[in-house]
Amino acid sequence: MEKWISSVLYFGVVFGGMLILLTGCGGDGDESGTAGVAKPSAVVATANITEDSTARSTVNSTANQATLSWRAPATRVNGDALSGQDLASYEIRYGTSAENLNRSAVFDGAAGLIDMSYTIENLSAGTWYFTIQARDDNGLLSSPSVVVSKNIPG
Repeated sequence: MEKWISSVLYFGVVFGGMLILLTGCGGDGDESGTAGVAKPSAVVATANITEDSTARSTVNSTANQATLSWRAPATRVNGDALSGQDLASYEIRYGTSAENLNRSAVFDGAAGLIDMSYTIENLSAGTWYFTIQARDDNGLLSSPSVVVSKNIPG
């Protein structure tokens, strides 16, 4: 039986030294053990991954880059515990349109890590949109998180 993982990652956006946390909860994943992925409603990593308030994410930018930081999920969609050793990687999708996240970066080596951070460089001026997905050690990829945005000054 496949196990589902889901985690809500809370993205925060820093404006003038103030951290604004964008949060949410929910998910509509099928927990029957069939193929499928739980859908998160906040910045999420759900590789068949459970919504977990301990999974937090922030977005910061310096010059033409954005740094995303998040915490690993602790449970699967079905409520089973999820060890940090069960997570293999995170896929970050991003782009200049929330409807077309046409670029991606992979954060490998996630096994055993609780707090992660990844910097995306060489971003042009404008608003960039980001989501995160998690992949477990069985290759199960989560649904994308809710899209968050960050403005890169021109």
